[in-house]
Amino acid sequence: MEEMIDKDMGEDTDKQEMKRVMQIGLLCTQESPQLRPTMSKVIQMVSSTDIVLPTPTKPPFLHDSM
Repeated sequence: MEEMIDKDMGEDTDKQEMKRVMQIGLLCTQESPQLRPTMSKVIQMVSSTDIVLPTPTKPPFLHDSM
C-alpha cells in the first residue's frame, strides 16, 4: 500500500495513518454490503488506532489477471 502514497507529501507525513485510512476506504468499498462497515463503525475506526482493522476482500472491479 505504501506505493500509493504520494512521495511529494513530505517526510513529516504519517504513513501509518495514511495506510489505515486507505484500508478503511477499501473496507467501505467491498462488493458485499454485509462486509462493509456501518458509518458508526467507520467513525470508530478513524477515531481510534486501538481498533484492529479487518483485511478487506478483493475489490469486485479487479480482474483475476491483476
